[in-house]
Amino acid sequence: MTGPVDSLVEAGLVSRAEAEADGREVVVALTDLGVSRPKETAPIHIRRVAQLFVGPLDGQELAVVEGAMKKVTRNCTFG
Repeated sequence: MTGPVDSLVEAGLVSRAEAEADGREVVVALTDLGVSRPKETAPIHIRRVAQLFVGPLDGQELAVVEGAMKKVTRNCTFG
């Protein structure tokens, strides 16, 4: 995990600090920039996912996917 976290620290997206209780642990927290970045990039990402995974499907195929998603998420709870 050190490498990816180092990259995020260098980009200013997260900060790193030693845990107070145990010097072996590290606490990683989002910076203000790290919090704002998903708000900026999410619409672009969602548009691209829709182009790649939904765009190629016709109405009948979308209906099949919708039915399958309803079936597998019927009894799911999130959060």
